[in-house]
Amino acid sequence: MARDCSAAHSPTPISSCHQVTPPPPHHLKRLALAHPASTPPPPRLPPLQARRSILDIHTRQWRERPGPGLLEELASLCVGYCGADLKAVCAEAALAAVRRR
Repeated sequence: MARDCSAAHSPTPISSCHQVTPPPPHHLKRLALAHPASTPPPPRLPPLQARRSILDIHTRQWRERPGPGLLEELASLCVGYCGADLKAVCAEAALAAVRRR
């Protein structure tokens, strides 16, 4: 049966129901061997020229393509963006152009 942790019967509770006890050391050793505490490598983000190429690919079929200088500047401002992020930037730019017209 579950214990009642309310302090209705006593003004000062003696113990808490939600005490967390650590696992025994032999369990910790087994868990450590089963799941090594290695962090995955950070994702490789594209360098400047790759970002420029990605932007070029996603704007290739636009009727009014941005100039190379604008794409170069945009690529330099998008440090830390992956290919999907750059595609989303291009999609947002296209939607903004449609809304303006």
